[in-house]
Amino acid sequence: MVIPAPEATTAGPEEIRIVRADARTKSDVARMRRALYEYLISLDDAPPPTWRCTVAKDLENQRCIVLIARLGDIPVGTLTANWDSTGWAMLRDGWVDTGFRRKGVARALINAVQRELAAAGARYVAAKYQVSNHSAAAAWTSLGFVANTEIARKEIG
Repeated sequence: MVIPAPEATTAGPEEIRIVRADARTKSDVARMRRALYEYLISLDDAPPPTWRCTVAKDLENQRCIVLIARLGDIPVGTLTANWDSTGWAMLRDGWVDTGFRRKGVARALINAVQRELAAAGARYVAAKYQVSNHSAAAAWTSLGFVANTEIARKEIG
């Protein structure tokens, strides 16, 4: 099932707008992904090679959702999700710019992508995070995900 791109979704605090990425916003997503990769490379664990997916390919993939969070006109976060015919979806390439963390941006992105995934028929969503990132583990748990080694998952439909 193909999910139609929403015009805009208000999620979380009113000033946070969640929009579907497209050709016009590709560079915003690419900038945030680069920041994510630089952060991951700075950790002891290098990012897995599967994270090297290009933004253009994601935007063309009908089983992929790329969202951007905006505060006013400023892009402050991004999240990508892929799903398959078994009902499983994987969240990946999530990033919130450091100056905008702990303001509900990640929660708004995750809630918006869950709604879109559930509408597409996904039943479960999983998120992989760095084991050493205790704040990420706490964030996923606060959103209802249950840790299973280093994969957090949640039933959404």
